Amino acid sequence: MGVAWFSLFPLLALVNLWFPFSGGGDDEAYFYLAATPFNSMADVFDLTRFIGFMEQPGYPWLLSILYQFTGHDLLAFKLLNLAFFVMLIPLWYRIGCEVESREFGRRMVLAVLCLTPLWFYGVFLLKDMTITLLQSVFLLGVVQISRGRGLRSWLLILAATLAIIPFRSPLVLVNVAVL
Repeated sequence: MGVAWFSLFPLLALVNLWFPFSGGGDDEAYFYLAATPFNSMADVFDLTRFIGFMEQPGYPWLLSILYQFTGHDLLAFKLLNLAFFVMLIPLWYRIGCEVESREFGRRMVLAVLCLTPLWFYGVFLLKDMTITLLQSVFLLGVVQISRGRGLRSWLLILAATLAIIPFRSPLVLVNVAVL
């Protein structure tokens, strides 16, 4: 994980400096929506404030929570995506270990880290890295269930499925179909 942070952070900083927004995506809109202030605790949990601006309110809501701590800092917002990307490392290692062995887990991590489409989503303000992380948590739960694990695996499945609703609600149906 340290190698990922030390190699990907400079890349993220360079992209942020030279090419801050993807140009074709919603990342500029996410950046400006993140500046939505919270005036009360009720505002923190009010996702309806973002309805009408985006298809799903989850990602601007998440960025607006981060905004309360960092201000309107594009690099801080992108660091959140990089953190989600790096959090895929232990998840996919665990999935690989559950499926086969530690060596297979290491290969799974290497495959995820070298998967360039995820790099794209890690360096721009797009909701896909959040969705990838949540679906990976769901997949870990499914793999553990198939290996005979119990309640904790079902909690992973339930938490990931409920957490994905604000980001991409049709994926709940995909999760139900997989189960």
